[in-house]
Amino acid sequence: MEYDNRNQYGGQAGYGNQTQYGGRADREYGRGFGLTPAARALKDCGGSVVFLLAAAFYSAAFLVRLYQSMELWPYLDAYLEVPVGVLTVAEYVLVLAAGALISAGLWMFFAACRKSAGPAPSGLGFIKAGIVLDILYYIMAVGAFICVLFYTSGSGGWISIRFFGLNLGTALGGALLPAALIICMLALAVLIVYHVKAATTAGTAAAVCRTGWADKKLSMYVVVVNFIMIAAALFGIFDYAANGPGTGGLGTPADMAGVIRSVLDCGAVLCVNISILQFRGRLIRGR
Repeated sequence: MEYDNRNQYGGQAGYGNQTQYGGRADREYGRGFGLTPAARALKDCGGSVVFLLAAAFYSAAFLVRLYQSMELWPYLDAYLEVPVGVLTVAEYVLVLAAGALISAGLWMFFAACRKSAGPAPSGLGFIKAGIVLDILYYIMAVGAFICVLFYTSGSGGWISIRFFGLNLGTALGGALLPAALIICMLALAVLIVYHVKAATTAGTAAAVCRTGWADKKLSMYVVVVNFIMIAAALFGIFDYAANGPGTGGLGTPADMAGVIRSVLDCGAVLCVNISILQFRGRLIRGR
């Protein structure tokens, strides 16, 4: 469904303001007067309590991830001696840099939407840059995993590694290698499309900030994948709580940190989804 209110506002496709707001629209838009429906919707959703919670949950999850990364540094020299270890260190750097950029971008955008003027694209560039780094991270992670697959399938050894938050421990033989490669490539394709769509969503918000109207539709692909990731994360949390190491499945402080981060990630993604759906709904209604 296209977001087009030309019958009400006339002129330009999307949320043009030629008819209602007249010649002063461009000057007044920058001071918060005469906001188009799209701009008003973005300002309300970006400055809402739900979006504030999204920023808070995401930032808290980033801090937990930063704490988890400290386990790597005492063994940094050993990691850098092998190719897979170098990739692991690079992945940590990318994911931490992406988390820092997205966290800062969420807070900057929330602050911009809370101002009396119209919404500003502050922070959206940081979010898009963080998404690009996330794409690079997943490409490197899948590449490293494929390298491990080839190595272990040739040696017939057992592997026990963490990949996308899951512990994989299995004996891989030549017969399983093609299936594992196909699954890896499919997962990578889904993740890349997801992040491209997420960057496009941020770009649509930036367009509303600049012009007052949405130049593209908001993809439901991001929303659907977000709900799938929430369900998968919750399943992993409950499974770990029931079957994980230690009393009640809590295990070590590092294990507990992983559970806390998963819960915070779920909260952040859920709040982002609610914000996107609210914004999309108001675009469709034209108010």
